[in-house]
Amino acid sequence: MANFIELLDKNDRNTLVNVDNITSIVIYKDPEEEVRIYLIGDQESYITVKESYEELKQKLQDWTKINLR
Repeated sequence: MANFIELLDKNDRNTLVNVDNITSIVIYKDPEEEVRIYLIGDQESYITVKESYEELKQKLQDWTKINLR
């Protein structure tokens, strides 16, 4: 079974991300702050999300509490 969290991409579109495919989460601060989620695939496999790093971290922690009991 796939394990998804729902996020908003930088264009305000609802996006489902399979947490099993996340390889890293990076905060870029220059020229303006943005959070990217890198996924399994080539180096261009990422999504830029509207959520802050702290919001994303909380969503992943909540997902973990629910699904990894």
